[in-house]
Amino acid sequence: AGYLSNPSVGAAPLIEFNNNEYDDYNSKYISSKVNTVCEISKQRQVYLVRPYPRMQHKVPSYMLKAHALGNAAEYKVDKSHYLKYHDVAFRSQDLASIECGAEIIDVTTELCDETFCYGSANLVPIYSDTNHLTENGSKLLIPLFKAIFKSDF
Repeated sequence: AGYLSNPSVGAAPLIEFNNNEYDDYNSKYISSKVNTVCEISKQRQVYLVRPYPRMQHKVPSYMLKAHALGNAAEYKVDKSHYLKYHDVAFRSQDLASIECGAEIIDVTTELCDETFCYGSANLVPIYSDTNHLTENGSKLLIPLFKAIFKSDF
């Protein structure tokens, strides 16, 4: 638990929050998702795609400004932030995989390395904003889906 304090010494907190405030909601979300996946899995194989890494800025405009200022570089975010941000989604997918046999498609194999997740490749944006892949970004994921569908793209 934590809180924001009133600047007056010894004053009561202005806002109090509990780090476990969403635990019940998260548990219900995970349970509901797993139940849904298990129901669908009775009829067919289920594939769950890991959430795409969310970028902190609109990648094209950020890279354009950086380039104009002479700071052209790959756009990237810390992978640890991505993993923490999507923890509940990962836990629900992992449990659905264990309990229902769902297969997980891990986009990080194509969009991240051990330390960073990338919003660009070869100085070309692969995101059109903060969380949508461009056509070039989508093409990076073709090998993941090609293995599943076993057909030519």
